Amino acid sequence: MEHLISMLRHLSERRRLSVISMSNCNEYKQKREHLRDISSPTLPPYHPSGPPPPQRRPRKSALNSR
Repeated sequence: MEHLISMLRHLSERRRLSVISMSNCNEYKQKREHLRDISSPTLPPYHPSGPPPPQRRPRKSALNSR
């Protein structure tokens, strides 16, 4: 039982880094953007013309390497 609980805790910690399935990918991205906007209202919005904020880069590479 304790093993199950620790496994669940581990999964919930890593949930942010992993995409559950390809069909959920777009929804996941929208949710992530939404959460990022809520959690950091002081950051300027992301402009595609300029370089991406440093906060986005490691998260994206972690997603792509999976």
